[in-house]
Amino acid sequence: MTVWEAVVLGIVQGVTEFLPISSSGHLVIVQQWLGVHQGALSFDAIIHAGSLLAVITIFRGELLLMTKGIVSPQQDKEGRRLLVWLILATVPLVVVGLTLRDTVETAFTSIYVTVIMLTVTGGLLWLAESRHGKSQGESPTKRHALWMGLAQAGAVMPGLSRSGSTIALGMLAGLNRETAARYSFMMSIPALLGAMALELKSLLDGTEVGMGGTLEPIVLIAGVVASTITSYAAIAILLRFLRNGRLIFFAYYAWAFALLTLLLELNGS
Repeated sequence: MTVWEAVVLGIVQGVTEFLPISSSGHLVIVQQWLGVHQGALSFDAIIHAGSLLAVITIFRGELLLMTKGIVSPQQDKEGRRLLVWLILATVPLVVVGLTLRDTVETAFTSIYVTVIMLTVTGGLLWLAESRHGKSQGESPTKRHALWMGLAQAGAVMPGLSRSGSTIALGMLAGLNRETAARYSFMMSIPALLGAMALELKSLLDGTEVGMGGTLEPIVLIAGVVASTITSYAAIAILLRFLRNGRLIFFAYYAWAFALLTLLLELNGS
């Protein structure tokens, strides 16, 4: 893998991680287009650090509030409440990750599963927008955390956008666009940490034979830097867009991408 390939993949990962269009599907397809195989798995695991760094930087205020909620739970009740809801939203993902990992890995081998899940992503975004008039809440509650947590757990499937499904379910549960997006991005912190830990554990255990490879430090650095910058930009742009913009445009993109992926697969088979 060259430095420029690392930069391209870092940009793709950073942009698609937070825009509601499925990062896993885009990253796999771009890797195939570039012919990148050496070190692909280890590279994917490491560049997630860029997205993690970006979201921590943007939501450092909320993270500080949650930290105060741990240190002084009686005085900082808002921080404690936010932390509890974040933990609650993460539980479904942990359960799915521990019990259905083999099933999920099998799903990644089927392009048709990806196509179906991209279609579902578009459908959820369309449904959320169609009911936006009823989604005006500005503060997440236990109910919102639970529904968005279930959406995040389902998003382990290839093609089902984590940000898209969680934002959509948050809106359907009563939150406005921007609040649902902000909470979705905060939910990504434990999700990204878990994904990185699982992928790196597989590499260290040698369970991903043939997928690794030696990568130069400059290649990894280039990928992480590109991922960090584009992740930060994607979060900032999407939050600003959602103040007045509509998610329906991303629904159309998900459907178009699903159709293109299906046509390419049928043409190549």
